[in-house]
Amino acid sequence: PEQVSPEAVLASLVNDLDAAGRQVALVLDDYHFISSPAVHSAVAFLLEHCPRTFHLVIASRSDPALPMARLRARGQMVELRAADLSFTGPEAAQFLNEVMGLHLDAGAVALLEERTEGWIAGLQMAALSMRDRGDVAGFIQGFSGTNRYILDYLLEEVLASQPPEVQHFLLYTSVLKRLTAPLCDAILQGEAGPTPADETQAPFVAPGQAAGILDYLERANLFLVPLDDERRWYRYHHLFADLLQARLTPLGPGLAGRLLGRAATWCDQEGYIAEAVEYALASRDVRQAGDLIARYWHLGINNGEIETVSSWLRALPEEEIRRSASLGVAACWVLWFQGQMSAIEARLVEAEKALDEQRAAGEAVSSDLPVLLAVLRSIVARYGFDFEAAVALARRAQELMPEDLPPLAAAQLDSLIYLALASAYDGAGDLEKTVVAFTEAIRLSRLTANAAGISLTVRLVGALRALGRLNDAEQACREALRHVQEMGLAHLPATGILHLVMGEVLLERNDLAGAEAQLSYGMELGKWSGRLDAARNAAPALVRLRQARGDDEGALAAIQAAQTALGEPPPPLALAELLALRARVLAHQGAVEQA
Repeated sequence: PEQVSPEAVLASLVNDLDAAGRQVALVLDDYHFISSPAVHSAVAFLLEHCPRTFHLVIASRSDPALPMARLRARGQMVELRAADLSFTGPEAAQFLNEVMGLHLDAGAVALLEERTEGWIAGLQMAALSMRDRGDVAGFIQGFSGTNRYILDYLLEEVLASQPPEVQHFLLYTSVLKRLTAPLCDAILQGEAGPTPADETQAPFVAPGQAAGILDYLERANLFLVPLDDERRWYRYHHLFADLLQARLTPLGPGLAGRLLGRAATWCDQEGYIAEAVEYALASRDVRQAGDLIARYWHLGINNGEIETVSSWLRALPEEEIRRSASLGVAACWVLWFQGQMSAIEARLVEAEKALDEQRAAGEAVSSDLPVLLAVLRSIVARYGFDFEAAVALARRAQELMPEDLPPLAAAQLDSLIYLALASAYDGAGDLEKTVVAFTEAIRLSRLTANAAGISLTVRLVGALRALGRLNDAEQACREALRHVQEMGLAHLPATGILHLVMGEVLLERNDLAGAEAQLSYGMELGKWSGRLDAARNAAPALVRLRQARGDDEGALAAIQAAQTALGEPPPPLALAELLALRARVLAHQGAVEQA
């Protein structure tokens, strides 16, 4: 919610790793599934700034989108390619005979190793195919082809050797990203296996049998990977899952979508919200996916997962968003948090129209929607400089508050209303009402464990300082700092802004030593935060502090440090502010022409 950049969190992590003073390794498995440029950028940042005691291990089926050439040139990377991972003859013999329990002679091992090119998955499937086979030599002699064809052939051999209920289980659960027995039971409910036409279409896997089959698959080394120590969650080897899914598709139109839909329903009921949405989207059931997103988008927003909610909405057809008032409201809030104010109006009109149409059609709509729409209207009016309308719309939102909401849901809505009110009063210059509204918004945000109180406190303190209420401003800062400490956020770069604001308040009170300590700590916390430019934010207060001590050169140095922190090219407005500040200091020194 604080819009902290990924670099801010990573910089804090880098500092902690450096302070740890010991060797640390981070392993990222299956990195080939990462497609987000933001994730690649964050990992690259971590690699660029990490201490020498930190080691990153990446397992991937394709080269990651990272600055590998630079790392390679610097000698900072060790690469293990497919050829390095392929089993040698002795390794293949040890695996086939000792691990898989076969008794093959050196010639048979060498032939398999050659035909599979030492590929462990191919060797494993070959071993599974040869179990309990009489003519092992004939199997090995007839075993040929490229890796892909080998894999296809072996998979057929592996599946053919399994009981029908296991074949059925493997194929039908291959759609799952991760497996647990209750989830498998849920998606197999009522699904008949591919039985001959003259047999009854009874389910191959009876309810409650999934746990036993998962246990069998793990003991049989059938490409099942445990994901926890309790053996509750598993996943299939990815290549194995890919090929199972390829064989699932011909079994019936819409079968995979039906299974994915059941997975979404189970995950929804069990509280695995993100997975529920992902399964629903994968099933191409737009209505189910839209319903899930409409019910849960606010949880993602409250947790600061703006990009996740945005990606959910992008995956839906535009028509589905236009049809649903709740989805339209979600899209508006995403735009608000992303700072795309100009795009909100069109979405807001669509959401209001959708609400009218849903009501006219007799559809049930969430009771909080009219409130959220009124709050959004207030925010749009405020940023359109129509402060009177913004206040009226926020008051209208208060009148629309449902009476039957649970306490936490009511507090969440109320906090948004008071945020809109405070913002409108602040724009209109009514500072007393601004203070009251921000104070209430902060109180409500803390009830709902929402970290938005940091930015709200900054704005509250600004209003209190303008009113000359320095005691209240200092108290607001101390309460906010105590709250972030309790929430475990005290060391995040975003918290640095609270220390900067506290420093400004203490400076106004002529507590120069206290102000310097707060400003220094705030800059230390926020120096890596990117969007929260601590050096620039602290510059005006540092200039006043150093001038109060007669240190004009120190004041100019603070401005230079802030200007350097802007980067290249510097944001024009931020640069203009610092140049104006420099001019003021120079004029104070009597250097009028320089000023």
